[in-house]
Amino acid sequence: MTNPDRLRLLRIAGAIAKAHQSRSAPERDRLLTFAFREVMDLVEQDSMRVGTLARCVRDLKIIGTLGTLKVGARKDNQMSDENKGQWAIVELMGHKVMAGLVQKDEMLGKPMLRVDVPETTAFSAFTQFYGEMALYCVTFVSEEVARRTAEQCKVNPVNVYVPDLITRERYAEDINRLQAQIRRMSAGLQAPRED
Repeated sequence: MTNPDRLRLLRIAGAIAKAHQSRSAPERDRLLTFAFREVMDLVEQDSMRVGTLARCVRDLKIIGTLGTLKVGARKDNQMSDENKGQWAIVELMGHKVMAGLVQKDEMLGKPMLRVDVPETTAFSAFTQFYGEMALYCVTFVSEEVARRTAEQCKVNPVNVYVPDLITRERYAEDINRLQAQIRRMSAGLQAPRED
């Protein structure tokens, strides 16, 4: 890590410390947003690897305060307490997005990701399990962000297709009606010309 990057981390730590001392909500939000953008800028510039950045931030004891930002509430890249769970937005193969309290679980002898989706205006709370191959992305966020995302996504817990069943008599009527329609349409067609 270069000296300018170390200085940048110190500025980030200073901004977070000032944010915690600030009594003004707009000022606190401005400082925390500055700190978050600086951290993301360091990662995007590839000035340092994400692991190195995480260690530096942890060493400066600011990772806990970064978790108070609206975009996330994580202290590291792994679940700290598997039994407790973390709030997250889960993206699954097939362009399915859901949000809720996630935790590692086991089902049928295989590790699974358990997602407890909170109640929304459309559906009651439910739990689903996903295998590792179904996961595309897991983004750890605050509870507020997860609940808002769940409300916006309104994932249907059970999506089943049940065709309308008809009786044999109704089926025969429909077939007769369609055959009559085909005969009427065929009669209206001109006979092919033979040249």
